[in-house]
Amino acid sequence: MTAKPTSKKEFKPLFEHGVLLIHRTLMSYADQGHFSHYDLMYAFYRHMTGDFGNLCAADKQANRDAIRTGDRILSKYRLPHGHDVYIETTAVYEGKRESTTIYPCSEY
Repeated sequence: MTAKPTSKKEFKPLFEHGVLLIHRTLMSYADQGHFSHYDLMYAFYRHMTGDFGNLCAADKQANRDAIRTGDRILSKYRLPHGHDVYIETTAVYEGKRESTTIYPCSEY
């Protein structure tokens, strides 16, 4: 597991993320105390720094390749109380990645 960042200086993303979008269901769960907003941001931190979470080795390698080639990057994490989320960063389009979305696995 990746160490938690203690300052902005430690956050060294491996790729552009574009606009960050969080599914309303996850925001509602965080507001209700199922997990914290920090849990969501920590999963995002892990995604951006190359810890792709609960994926098989082949999918992790595909993500490492996607950083280089500009393809879509998909990670999976388990939040407290068993909530599984995907974090998906779009493929490069017209020279940039447009967005990263955090959403429940149940919505995939």
